[in-house]
Amino acid sequence: MTAKPQKIKKWMSIFGSLLLMCPIGLPWYWGNMAIYARSYIAQYGDTREGLQTPWIISFYFLFNAVGLFIAGFLSKRVGKRLTLSLGLVLFLSGIFFTTFTVKISLMLVNVTLGFVSGVGSGIINGMALQYAVGWAGSNLGFVTSFVQGGFNGGPVIINPFITYMVNPDNLTPNVKLGANNLFSQQEVIDRVPSLFSNFGILCSVLHILGFFFVRDFIDKDQDEKIAINQNNAINDGNQSNGQPTGDLKPFEMMKTKTFYILSISLMMFDNSMLVLANYYKEYGSEWISDDHFLTFLGTALTFATIFAFPAWGALTDRIGVKPVLIQMYSEQVPRAAARHLEQVPSSSVRHLEQVSRASVRHLELVSRAVVRHLEQVPRATVRQLEQVSRATVRQLEQVPRATVRQLEQVSRATVRQLEQVPRATVRQLE
Repeated sequence: MTAKPQKIKKWMSIFGSLLLMCPIGLPWYWGNMAIYARSYIAQYGDTREGLQTPWIISFYFLFNAVGLFIAGFLSKRVGKRLTLSLGLVLFLSGIFFTTFTVKISLMLVNVTLGFVSGVGSGIINGMALQYAVGWAGSNLGFVTSFVQGGFNGGPVIINPFITYMVNPDNLTPNVKLGANNLFSQQEVIDRVPSLFSNFGILCSVLHILGFFFVRDFIDKDQDEKIAINQNNAINDGNQSNGQPTGDLKPFEMMKTKTFYILSISLMMFDNSMLVLANYYKEYGSEWISDDHFLTFLGTALTFATIFAFPAWGALTDRIGVKPVLIQMYSEQVPRAAARHLEQVPSSSVRHLEQVSRASVRHLELVSRAVVRHLEQVPRATVRQLEQVSRATVRQLEQVPRATVRQLEQVSRATVRQLEQVPRATVRQLE
């Protein structure tokens, strides 16, 4: 195979994997979509269930993990194409069926959008990365991060699409139900069911293009070299941590310490970003009445990840995964601390400042009094103390070494006897 067609297929496949990932980033655009879905259910649905739409994201992530497992299991048995087709059918079916379930109840939306689309998104995620990794070569970190950036960067297209499909006139939420700011304008409410069908069409176009762009890597010689390099990297990293080496099966991986460390750290790392992405519009609508501006803010949040993901991925190719993870997590600590300190009431801050200033003044007064007292001590007394201390040092130097050794033996024996004293006796003495 010549180099030029091979390079074209490589970038077509990587771009196709990116297109497959763009629509499945539901957690990053649900914060924009949720306020419209809640408004519709509050007016036409079963409000006895409540309006806890964040449960949809919880189900989505849960079954996304199930879909990843299914992708790995099926791709080795029925092939990548059939496995990817199954994921596309499940994801798009969940989107289209939500057009009808949103008219009935939030529980059914959890089933169609959380369960069905969640499993489909996991399969698509796993298969898109499989196609991309085959073409990655030595740039594994950059290529996988570039493709994964579609999950976070897709809302750059999807967020404006959602807002202009439902609220093109930039109306303001005008009803408050509990803690939720909702729309009651009929022109906004009536567009919600059709939003999911139109959104399904957009997802179908992106997924069909991605499906036809992706190609298997078929250069066997280069494939073997890549596999050897990747296995060597895995073995080196695992051996340095005392972990099992090689290509581990799922249940073997779950027995390693690294699996749980990465799982917990990623869960804590992603939690803050997902909370921000899901609640930014609901929180912002308390003070900002411009719905289009809030959509722009959510889009800007995801737009930054389009450049951040490939940059971090390229850095892992140069310095390794662990240094990059340490740097990423260390940046989150001061940010979280700053956000927490910003929430401290100003009255508490002023009180702490007053207490600290009073404590400093008190210590200054005490230190000055001690210095004055020491200055009043007669010099003759100081000289006597110096002479006594010198004489004591000389006497201690003259003590025979044998006596010192005897004292050490006695002290050790005393310690041993004390250790043998029953605990009950010690408690009585206390």
